[in-house]
Amino acid sequence: MELYSWFFAVSVYQLQFFTVYVYVKFKCLTMSTLFRNSFFDYFWVKEPLNTPKIADYFMNHTIETIVMLCINFTLATLTIHVIWTQSAKLDSFKYYIWNQFVVSQAFEFGLLVHSPVLLSPYVANYSAGIFAIFLTDQLLYLSAFLTYALYLHVSTSVFLSLFNRFVFIFRPDLKEWLHKKKTLSFIAFFHLFFDALFALSAWGPVLDDETTEQRARKEASDSLDRWIHEKSFQYVPEYFGRTRAFIFLVLCVLVCLFFTLIVIVIWFIVNVFILKKTSQTLDNYSSYLLITVLVQTGASLVFFFLPAIVIAFCWAFAIENSGNVVNVALHVFIFNSILDMLIMMYFVKPYKLYLIGILRKVLRLKTHPSAIVFSTTHQTSSVFQ
Repeated sequence: MELYSWFFAVSVYQLQFFTVYVYVKFKCLTMSTLFRNSFFDYFWVKEPLNTPKIADYFMNHTIETIVMLCINFTLATLTIHVIWTQSAKLDSFKYYIWNQFVVSQAFEFGLLVHSPVLLSPYVANYSAGIFAIFLTDQLLYLSAFLTYALYLHVSTSVFLSLFNRFVFIFRPDLKEWLHKKKTLSFIAFFHLFFDALFALSAWGPVLDDETTEQRARKEASDSLDRWIHEKSFQYVPEYFGRTRAFIFLVLCVLVCLFFTLIVIVIWFIVNVFILKKTSQTLDNYSSYLLITVLVQTGASLVFFFLPAIVIAFCWAFAIENSGNVVNVALHVFIFNSILDMLIMMYFVKPYKLYLIGILRKVLRLKTHPSAIVFSTTHQTSSVFQ
């Protein structure tokens, strides 16, 4: 069991570890100059690519975005109320639920407000959402930083929830260690460290509008002329193949995380539900929390990690005519948070019972309005007698 404990502890932060590893290796490559240059040359797009083919829907969907914002806001308000009032029986797991809910909501809200349009196969985009109305250069690069940071936080929140269930089911002796201030401080430090790293990556290659336009015209010729004058237009130059090479390394990390999560889910299913290998702590209470985490993880594989893999693949290898593909993948992200809330409301038993109770009251109110009015009138008249 010590081996499993170590495996999960590493899994929680392997995204941060791999990111640092990629960053350091990218900056401090020790391979020979010939091999390094050939590696970058493989990803270097030296000739202009075709004009990105983007469906009109992705460039003009303000009404749909507002509808999604309203749906998201309504569900988020209900979810906040339910978590706040019905989490007494969940002990410390309610903090993991809060963590996963807050970061995924922030990520989805940012996407909806920003509504970026990806101009694949070029590593470029612009904002087609409400965000573009009051956009400044500072806000533009702030949005880039928040995108990187929130994606990381959502990813780690999945691993943290899985690790919490592992400790409570298989290693209850580690509960005290899991809740120590040092452990929580360590988690907070890692997040802050990577936030700083992402801030550096967002503000490091800052280009003014004129320089951005010059680099885009030099490398893409007139392929991006339709969008190049957009106020929110962002273009990442080729940098002699280094940009797409770095995206390829990120792609490798995402693929590793994707299959790691699949292995973890399968491991849980086999050991808990088939072989029944637990520490005698798996009861109805632990069972529905575990099922919740496993279903949320499965949803994140499809609606969170897979879209990122598709986008990174199309950018890394400069796939022609991939504009609509990457924008469809980007829109899939939006459903991750909504699905996450619905899964939470359905599989977490106290939340489900609370919502069923509300629904029954509403249905009873609609079915027997006369009886309720009579009862209210009778009680009122009794008071004055």
